[in-house]
Amino acid sequence: MPYTRAIAHDAGWQWRIPLQSRVGNGIVYCSRYLDQDTAMERLLGNIEGEVLTKPNILRFGAGMRKKQWHRNCVAIGLSGGFMEPLESTSIHLIQRAVLRLIRMLPLGKTSERDVAEFNDQQITDMLQIRDFLILHYKATERTDSEFWRYCKSMPIPDTLEQKIELFREAGLVFRKNEELFVENSWVQVMMGQGIMPQTHHPIAEKLTNEELARFLATIRDTVAKTVKSLPEHAAYVSRYCGIARAAAA
Repeated sequence: MPYTRAIAHDAGWQWRIPLQSRVGNGIVYCSRYLDQDTAMERLLGNIEGEVLTKPNILRFGAGMRKKQWHRNCVAIGLSGGFMEPLESTSIHLIQRAVLRLIRMLPLGKTSERDVAEFNDQQITDMLQIRDFLILHYKATERTDSEFWRYCKSMPIPDTLEQKIELFREAGLVFRKNEELFVENSWVQVMMGQGIMPQTHHPIAEKLTNEELARFLATIRDTVAKTVKSLPEHAAYVSRYCGIARAAAA
């Protein structure tokens, strides 16, 4: 199966990532609701095939530095902060920080305006990702464990509450300031986890049934043609990033 699986359990979730030479497995859990020995037993009990390496135990507290750039020091990557790994955003945040720093790198004396703008943009990135991650937990219909009952009832940031209610009221989603997760990402999580719009945009009423059918048929045809032109997953991996090619490089 050429895709990553994120499998929820009663105190968090577990990942299963197929690679070329092995399958990566890991478990994320809240220590308030699950102890380490039980988590380890659950992880090893769900692995398909031979265990190749001993699990590496990592503890983390999600958060960020208020000042990512301070005087002559710039915190990039884990030194600047860490989010829950559900959406694997760490590499993206590193790339954004490096590009942002290059754009603002001073020729001589450091400008406090550059520093302030860098910090503001970094924090905005982190907060937007935070909201998207929280949505996965908040928008749950599970009540079968203490952990999920807490997630269902926990307070959330006002910015996320606004996103949820805008979508719930009329299916509206807005992307702000080049945030990582686009409209489709928000729609997929909200609808996939039971948040449905109560109405629709009035422009939809301007199309007749025939016009709407043609519009949707065009989308289906475009998708079908695009998919038909693409190589199969195994063929693509073998050609562009196979193990032998990577070793030779």
